[in-house]
Amino acid sequence: MNLFRKSDGPPRPEYLPPQKEVRPAAVSLSVNGKEMTVPSSWTVLRACREAGAYVPTLCHHPSVPPVGRCGVCAVLIESDSGCRTVLSCKTAVEQGMRVSTTSAEAAHQAQRSLQEFMGVRTLESLSSGAPEIEDLLQFVRKESKLSDMREYAIVRHQDKCISCTRCVRACSETQNMNILSINLENPAQPIVFDGNLPLHATQCIACGQCAVVCPTGAVAERDDVPIVMAELSRPAGQRKKMIIMTAPSARTSLGEMMGDAIEDAEIGTTVAACHAAGFDLVFDTTFGADTCATLEAAELIERFRSNGPFPMFTSCCPGWVSLVENKFPHLRHNLSHCKSPMMMLGAMIRHWMSEECKAERSTYYVVALMPCTAKKEEITRPELRGPLGDQDVDVVLTVREMGRLLKARGVVWKSLPGPHSPRYDPPFDVSSGGGALFATSGGVMEAALRVAYTYLSRESLTRENVDMFEECRRIMRSGDWLSTHIPLTPGTRQRREIDIAVVSGSRSIQDFLIDQQLSDPFMAAMLKQPKHFVECMACPGGCIGGGGQPQSLDDLALERRRRVVHRIDAASDAVTPSVAQYDYVRATFKDLTSDLAKRLLTYEPITIGRPPSKLRKGLPRLNQSASASTGSKSRSASDASANSSCTESFVGKIAIIYGSQSGSTAAYAKHVYEVLEKMHPADYVSIHSMNRFPFGQLGTVDTLLVLTSTWDSGRGLMPHNAIEFYEKLVAVKHENFHNLLLATKFSVCGFGSTRYTHFCGFGTQLHEALVTLGGYPFVKEHRVDVDRPDKGKKIFNKWFNLVQQFLRKPEVPPPKYLVVPAISSSAATGSKALATPPGFFSVTVTSVKEYKEGHSHNHCAPAAATKHHYIEFNTGKIYVETQPNEDILVMPLNSKSEAEHVVNSVFPGMLNTCISLVPLKGAPAAELPPHMTVRQLFEQFVDLTHKPAKWFVEVLEMLCHDAGRESPVCPSFLDAREYVAWAQDKTYASVLKMYKSVLPPMEILISMLPIIAPRCYTPIHFEPPRPSTLGICVRHIDGGHASNWLANLSAPAHCSPHASTRIETQATQRRETR
Repeated sequence: MNLFRKSDGPPRPEYLPPQKEVRPAAVSLSVNGKEMTVPSSWTVLRACREAGAYVPTLCHHPSVPPVGRCGVCAVLIESDSGCRTVLSCKTAVEQGMRVSTTSAEAAHQAQRSLQEFMGVRTLESLSSGAPEIEDLLQFVRKESKLSDMREYAIVRHQDKCISCTRCVRACSETQNMNILSINLENPAQPIVFDGNLPLHATQCIACGQCAVVCPTGAVAERDDVPIVMAELSRPAGQRKKMIIMTAPSARTSLGEMMGDAIEDAEIGTTVAACHAAGFDLVFDTTFGADTCATLEAAELIERFRSNGPFPMFTSCCPGWVSLVENKFPHLRHNLSHCKSPMMMLGAMIRHWMSEECKAERSTYYVVALMPCTAKKEEITRPELRGPLGDQDVDVVLTVREMGRLLKARGVVWKSLPGPHSPRYDPPFDVSSGGGALFATSGGVMEAALRVAYTYLSRESLTRENVDMFEECRRIMRSGDWLSTHIPLTPGTRQRREIDIAVVSGSRSIQDFLIDQQLSDPFMAAMLKQPKHFVECMACPGGCIGGGGQPQSLDDLALERRRRVVHRIDAASDAVTPSVAQYDYVRATFKDLTSDLAKRLLTYEPITIGRPPSKLRKGLPRLNQSASASTGSKSRSASDASANSSCTESFVGKIAIIYGSQSGSTAAYAKHVYEVLEKMHPADYVSIHSMNRFPFGQLGTVDTLLVLTSTWDSGRGLMPHNAIEFYEKLVAVKHENFHNLLLATKFSVCGFGSTRYTHFCGFGTQLHEALVTLGGYPFVKEHRVDVDRPDKGKKIFNKWFNLVQQFLRKPEVPPPKYLVVPAISSSAATGSKALATPPGFFSVTVTSVKEYKEGHSHNHCAPAAATKHHYIEFNTGKIYVETQPNEDILVMPLNSKSEAEHVVNSVFPGMLNTCISLVPLKGAPAAELPPHMTVRQLFEQFVDLTHKPAKWFVEVLEMLCHDAGRESPVCPSFLDAREYVAWAQDKTYASVLKMYKSVLPPMEILISMLPIIAPRCYTPIHFEPPRPSTLGICVRHIDGGHASNWLANLSAPAHCSPHASTRIETQATQRRETR
């Protein structure tokens, strides 16, 4: 029997493997008439900027996934079929594309989108000084106010927020901190922190990645420029001696703030600018970096001698130290005891001013020019204060703040150095190339290893042999880390190697700690072979990507800054700390192990007072003979979890996963988590973004709640933080179909807009994929239209209420149909016929042939070592022609004998009873035909071959208990793995017979049992065409219902009268997402 029907949606991808679009490596296109060739992975926006064409943006930033929220980046795409405006940030380049950024249509669309996006706000109110805003409109600056030093390092200005969600994406996607979110309830307060707490009460590490991508200044560093301006402007008699130190990366990136190209960075110009601004002494923090490298090398060697504790983590990044204190406090004692270069130099300045200059602390003022917003918090840490409790560094200015200060002081950058000295002031004016490397990821590691090599090998390191540390410079993608072995004594009899790792970015750090089993206190204590030395930087790329660096839309900015740093290292005369530095250290401290050196340069880590966690809710030896390894251990990070638990791999019995592009769906998911967490015991509910979900534990989840938006872009319908999860889902091997989620019930709530073609399309794809893998949809898929006046809250609340009702206790589901005995014999076509739902027709199976390994057919050439069957259908008088973009859906049947046995056991005497099914409210349209016999129902529609879902057996167990009957099998099933093992040899048919004495009425039983779903196959096109004939090639799957049934059609027991089946053709769009 042929089921021929056109449908709007794609079939569930059960046996059709995901088909990915094959794209060329590069494509040619034109931008405003300029021909160019770019990688096919680029977006139109990136191609336009590469061509030098200006395209305005507000919500887009190259370091965070695109969201297409503002609509300002509209461009015109010209083609032979016409012209259309697209959002360049989310549109992939294509071969032959003609792009226009100057057309009237694109300008009109951009202006209209800007007006809608800004609402009642004006660009003049967004006084952040960001170049992209100034490019849109020259706005009026407001006079700065004196900041309150008690404010946290990161502040928010709600009136400037345009809800572009850049900060949210940077916090969650880039850093995996999940502190920021968009407030859907109160537009007047669009930015909220975790748990609606003050920022200092959350787990924020003040990395500033939110501030560096914010286009309007709604999230920014605390502005300390007015404080420094006030000190510089004091009258001569009251003025303190103004001292400034410049960090290795800040001294090279300040020119960016003043309009220079990154490659034009000159340290002397930065020093001259500081002198011109009114600072009396300018010191080089690289001096402190060299001292830090020396002390860390000494500490590392000492740990080798005392056999630990390992790993030793660097401690010069305050964001990383805060991450340890907030999420991994058991690792505090693994941190190096060395202060950061800034705090070392601050302490040495205090000692030098006191001992050499005989100056009181109140007579001088120390400013630090840093690339880091977390440094603003570091200077206030109690363990880093002076002996009298005062700060060694008074104020930290970011590079952005320093740029504003220079402009306010009237410094003309292009005229420098002029009369101002371009040299640092002694005694902190000398540095090495190793100290300069502190600016970039891997630099701290390399600088310390250079010193350790010099000490252990007892020979000087030169430019000729410094390349042995080149592994430290390897560039890793976001979410990865560098893991390798470095020889410290090459060429000696006792070859010593050190096992190191270099990690940058909070997201990568957390992934690394989980991978190395260091995130859990118990596992960390039991670890037998940890790394020796690990460098951690909270910002991607290290200090060159710090939260206080100049804002840039150049996605190669970090690499360009990195090259500048290595250029400075290569030009330096000293590879390790110079003789002049050692002379100062010896003259001041006598020895680095002296009490004075320890007091000034080291510290004992202590815990900063933070609110309790409830309020924040929202020993190996040195390798002696192992051969050198240059392999890199790369672990691709997925997506940021909203769970504040320090163990990211924890998965509760109820798991909430979300896919969100702009952050709105994530906010709904967090709401669901907060409500369900109150309903259940501790550690029962967990929340994850899809890419962050540990996929290997998917089968252990009892209840899976899926909330996702649909992001229609060149890569499919998935939001960026759901791509990896979906690719793993559709890549599950055929032999695991219907088994992976056997013990899992789920529900999907999709968010989308009816303005787009694929309304909630990704939610539907997830629903179908989860059903394919054996999951039971205990609440049907709901689609939320966010363009409704209530933003879709009514539909969402309806879905969530149904979820809560179901989760309170296992309940018998309400019936979908009313079963009525049919009086007329015409109600059914007979027990031997195929029931015919409306719009379906019948076909006959004319040929079934098996093709074994190595055999091929002129129409069907299966892969080797796989058994296939060639099935041919005769469509009879109904001429069915399939097009290249159409597939064939086949509806298999249950075994005739099995169906008869189940009916006779469960409903004795009703085998040939005619029944009518009256759909009740909420029943799927045309899922079952209106008239049939009980035999037809259980043979042709109810799926008896699947392994039973866990919830199904739980309901039957409940009915057993309520009826006072003994359980036929007494399964405990507290653990999903136990249930899967029990259900391996069970089917719905066998379970029905086990519980036949307590089964509910037929109306309810039909609602509990799965319905046979069509299987999707690609038709074979004959040359020449053969009218009334369709053919498919079926791959045999062990335990597969459709493949086994089709293969058995040739057996004598099935030749008559069952040599027929039900098929339909359906148009499909073969996208990457299939």
